[in-house]
Amino acid sequence: MLTKKQMRVRDLLTVVLKLAVTLRFLEWKTVSEVFANKWNYHNCGGSPDGKNVPIKKLRKGGSLYYSYKEIHNIILMAETDANYKFGYVDIGAEGGAGDGGTQSKYNLHHALEQNRAGFPEDSTLLNDHSPIPSP
Repeated sequence: MLTKKQMRVRDLLTVVLKLAVTLRFLEWKTVSEVFANKWNYHNCGGSPDGKNVPIKKLRKGGSLYYSYKEIHNIILMAETDANYKFGYVDIGAEGGAGDGGTQSKYNLHHALEQNRAGFPEDSTLLNDHSPIPSP
């Protein structure tokens, strides 16, 4: 009879976590397929964009929120699927960080860099045998 056994290396993954990982993988796969079918844009996991949102100067904010646009702002970063539905939203990065500095602060960026976002494996395009990275 098979039984669950705690491993010395790490704890067992819970059923809830396994289900969440599987659903996230299927969600990315579906987003990619819809982009391919609707827009002929293959292996796309979403369309990201950022928006500067003006704010009043914070008392102890210094220049963190002061941007090149000469206003104090926070950054709203969002990613949508092929049907313009939000799949990811992050609000609150300092406006003074600039685009490159802002992107590297988001949780999604870290998950992508550490291969924790649940993206599907690389795949090939039609009539091409060279694998291209998935989203």
